[in-house]
Amino acid sequence: MLASELARELDVDPSVISKRLNIYHAEMGTARPRLMDDQTVTHMREAHALLTSGKAGTFKQAIQQLLGRYTAPIPSESAQELLRRMEALETNQTQLVKRMDQIAEYLRGVLVKRNGVEGGS
Repeated sequence: MLASELARELDVDPSVISKRLNIYHAEMGTARPRLMDDQTVTHMREAHALLTSGKAGTFKQAIQQLLGRYTAPIPSESAQELLRRMEALETNQTQLVKRMDQIAEYLRGVLVKRNGVEGGS
């Protein structure tokens, strides 16, 4: 199928289809042929339906959804909560390292005293 035929079918400007085909082939990692194969036509129709129904914000997003490569952005509240949790983990880890250093220092002291007492007998 030609891009112009698909443009007529979807009732969009041929230049829009041309841009969308460029996006599609970039996402697929393929060269753009003159004629579209059946899979490309199907994907283009499905992506158009996602766009017109509002289920995708951009054509690239629609194609990524169809190909299973789309990851929805994390809401800012969730990102902030993750950041708070990571900061708490960092704080706990720092405290643990300090405590382990204190224990190691104490054990070194005990060992020095023990070796000093045993060596002095």
